[in-house]
Amino acid sequence: MSYDRYAAICYPLLYNTYMSSCKIAIMNSVAWIFNIFGLISCFGVIICPLSLIFYSYMKILKVCFSGSKQTRQKAVSTCTPHLVVVSISYGSDPL
Repeated sequence: MSYDRYAAICYPLLYNTYMSSCKIAIMNSVAWIFNIFGLISCFGVIICPLSLIFYSYMKILKVCFSGSKQTRQKAVSTCTPHLVVVSISYGSDPL
């Protein structure tokens, strides 16, 4: 969009020459590629680690609920600080 404004302000009579259909298509394609790359990187950086954390805690809870009351208390006291830090870290960081 900044190139469009540049061409319109600096070269108003040559605007159609500078902003051809081919150049517009290239700029739109590049913008979409960066938007799609952003979504893929978001998946890799946020969704994958969260799914691994969720999976590991499901396994921990499965073991805890099959054990004694003392085992459950130890697991909760050990896992709670990590869950709090993960929640704050992922919850406060804007996408």
